[in-house]
Amino acid sequence: MHRVIAIILCAFAALRLACSLSLAPKVLATDDDRRPGAWNGATSEADSDEKPNRWQKQDSNATVEEAANHWHKLKEPPLNASDPREANGLCEGPCCEHFPVTGITPPALKVKLIMTDGCSGSTAVMDIAEGLHQAANISFTNCEKNREVFDDIANGEYELDTVAGSSKTSVDDIAQSFETLVDHTSAHGSPLMVKEQSDYLLTNRQLAKFVQKNGKAAIFLRTNLFDLAMCDIRDGIGMDQDIGNCDTCHEFRDRAEQNEKETSNEEPIKFHHNFLKGLAIMSREQERRVNFFFKYLQQDKSQSLLDTAGVASEADEFVDESEDEKTTDSRPGRFAYESEDSLSSRDSKLYVVAAEDLFAFEYEGSGQKELAQSQKVWKQLMFQIGSYIPEQIIANYLRQRLGTRPRPKKASELITNLDDVEKQLEKCDQKFTKNWCESVSKMLRS
Repeated sequence: MHRVIAIILCAFAALRLACSLSLAPKVLATDDDRRPGAWNGATSEADSDEKPNRWQKQDSNATVEEAANHWHKLKEPPLNASDPREANGLCEGPCCEHFPVTGITPPALKVKLIMTDGCSGSTAVMDIAEGLHQAANISFTNCEKNREVFDDIANGEYELDTVAGSSKTSVDDIAQSFETLVDHTSAHGSPLMVKEQSDYLLTNRQLAKFVQKNGKAAIFLRTNLFDLAMCDIRDGIGMDQDIGNCDTCHEFRDRAEQNEKETSNEEPIKFHHNFLKGLAIMSREQERRVNFFFKYLQQDKSQSLLDTAGVASEADEFVDESEDEKTTDSRPGRFAYESEDSLSSRDSKLYVVAAEDLFAFEYEGSGQKELAQSQKVWKQLMFQIGSYIPEQIIANYLRQRLGTRPRPKKASELITNLDDVEKQLEKCDQKFTKNWCESVSKMLRS
């Protein structure tokens, strides 16, 4: 009897199991698992073609955190979870890209950096630099005009992870964050073109070494210290903002606002008695920046990596001719710090581009002479960041902006107490070197 009962129970259990298996749905991905980019677990030959080989954030409604938390549900991990190229959505910020990277080869040159200081026209330089690259069909990462990447990283404008859900970067670690961002942009096939007018590079050796190893850099500066100082004073930023004043000063203006005011009656500035000390500090800061550039960022032409718009032979010819061209570009004493005997004063004649030369073609009344002058220095600046752009392309692009800006005003139109300024310049060599004082005196336009 007991054996019969046992047989009946076993048969009932088997029947129940068979029914549950026949009625249960197939083991497929849940709605959550079907989020774009997740493998749906299908095993048929037809369905297997849909299996992703890497994670992509294709769902615009899914946050990075949601997608990262979803990783553990994948039936198969990404090919290389630690490689930013396989983590296409782990970058949120102005320079981040969000398109598939399958089949894209990262560029050999990952960073193109233009170094300067404040109030030197860096926004305009970047506008033209990007325009020249587009005209020459040379790719770069589009940062939507957010070119001060180091500032943006420091201010929390980026969310950067090297592994989904496992952050290796922080706002406090500018170098690591920048490296992660560059890994991301280069994985999408384009170098990151940025400007640096703050002190991030000067104070962070790891950052400077990364730029030197993975990119190329150029430097340009504004030669006229009075123009720099008046820009600082008007904008209320920079080291010289307190050496003069005017009723409408200390209101920051972007380039568009500056151009609009230059065409109107911009209010003149009254310099304070300490203006020479301020100019001297600014001059030393320029020299510090140039010395840093030569020590940590400048590369020999034998190390050059070029993005070329022309044939290789043209680029090679430019490399061979570049030293001679640079020698004729700069003139002794253009920068105030060149009046002193230093590394920068010797080498800046070859490598530091003057902002005034870059924009010479834009001033009203400019002609072929000024266009040729600017064309040469733009070619030099682009070459220094690793971009060979033929002269004809540069000339055609610059010609569109020829004579579109008013010329700089005379000192008598810009400085209310010009007589006092000139008197102090006459006694300048009592506190500063004679050569430096003579160089600064020549910066007062007559």
